[in-house]
Amino acid sequence: MSTLEELRAPAAYLFLVYASCFLLYIVVPGRRVSGYVRNARGKPLLYRLNGLRVFLLTICVTGCACYLSNTSFTLASSHRMSCCVWACLLGLVVSSLFYLKGPFEEHMSAHSVPASRDVGDFKNFRKAARIFFNGWELNPCLGLIDFKMFFYLAGATMLEINVLSGLVYHYSTFQEISWPLIVYCCEMTWFLVDYVYHEHVQLYTYDLFAENVGFKLAWGCLCFYPYFYSIGLPVLYQAKQGDVPYLYYVLIISIVVFIVGYVLSRGANNQKYKFKIDQKVKKYGFIEQRSIGGKLLVSGFWGVSRHVNYLGEILMAVGLALPGGWIGGSLLPWLYPVYYVLLLVRRERDDNVRCQQKYKYLWDKYTSQVPWRIVPYCY
Repeated sequence: MSTLEELRAPAAYLFLVYASCFLLYIVVPGRRVSGYVRNARGKPLLYRLNGLRVFLLTICVTGCACYLSNTSFTLASSHRMSCCVWACLLGLVVSSLFYLKGPFEEHMSAHSVPASRDVGDFKNFRKAARIFFNGWELNPCLGLIDFKMFFYLAGATMLEINVLSGLVYHYSTFQEISWPLIVYCCEMTWFLVDYVYHEHVQLYTYDLFAENVGFKLAWGCLCFYPYFYSIGLPVLYQAKQGDVPYLYYVLIISIVVFIVGYVLSRGANNQKYKFKIDQKVKKYGFIEQRSIGGKLLVSGFWGVSRHVNYLGEILMAVGLALPGGWIGGSLLPWLYPVYYVLLLVRRERDDNVRCQQKYKYLWDKYTSQVPWRIVPYCY
């Protein structure tokens, strides 16, 4: 393959995935669901959710397109770095468009821009950089397209294609599939399918109702999400199973840790979702629903720690890092859970400030009953 083809093929592959996902997101029917975010009139925003269908169809379209064009599905793995570079450029371009959209609207209509958008912001580099990073708008939409939901869906789809591509690449190279790779692929696929299946629950999570769409989210979903989250994958698909001591014990531990993390994360998010949509429900499964002031759950998962769902996400990341981290003692897979720790500890602090301002004395009462921030009896 020539140098030009080596650059062109990954770009075409990436364009195929994201363009297919975008078009399918527009045309595939979805159910209308109200979210936690409110519009200017105080009513919940409506979302059109079709994530699981688009996720599966995009993978099928990518596979069929590769077959018909005589392109290897493993290109996402064999040219992983090139694909990552193109994804990075795409994320930068999209982030820039969302940044420029704010000033454009400001000149078009003074009433369409929040008062905080001051022309002086553009003379202040630090403010401009902060706005570029965090974004102008909470929920930018264009007709049926909710960009925030699309970016998360596109990132999840590209990540799953990377996982499947790595599986095929490993088999085509060694004519076998190692158990560490099988465990990793099953865990990551479960994580992603579960996410798009429960996208209605994600409407009530922090990043959906508290973060704007800017470089952090657009570049994060289009580049960082599919390539950093799978940072341990190359370690697995480029290595034979070989004679790794205690491998099967490590894989069992990986599965157990991942399942425990999944139960904590999914259980906590689902409990909060059920409570938010109907606060009159007295039970969540076998858990008695108790709250403070009818606003803050203090039973079940939310009585264990204030963000037990974050603990669950960190444990799932540890479970995913174990197979690759054990093979050859590679440190790369461990960057994934380390990132989660840094991200979620900071997010918990920000959410604590937000909740203190929103719930006032009720939050003080809640924190006295549930003193642990993320990890019970530790932090």
